[in-house]
Amino acid sequence: MLLDKKEGSFVSLIPLTENISGLTLEGFKYPLDRVVVKRGSTLCVSNEIISDKGRIILEKGTALLFISRD
Repeated sequence: MLLDKKEGSFVSLIPLTENISGLTLEGFKYPLDRVVVKRGSTLCVSNEIISDKGRIILEKGTALLFISRD
C-alpha cells in the first residue's frame, strides 16, 4: 500500500489479530523491516511519512490503519 505524504499527518497501525508479521514501513520517520508486532504494542503508533510516499507491506495478519492530524 502506498500513502501520499500529508504535512502534519500521523500514521498508526493497530494489530487486530494476535500479531502481524512481516511488517515493513518504507519512507517513514521510523522505518521497519519485516518485524512482528503483537496486539497491544505501541510500536506502530504515530509515525510520519518523510518521503513523497510511504510504503506499507504486511505479509500476515490484519491491522487497522489510522491517519490522523494533531
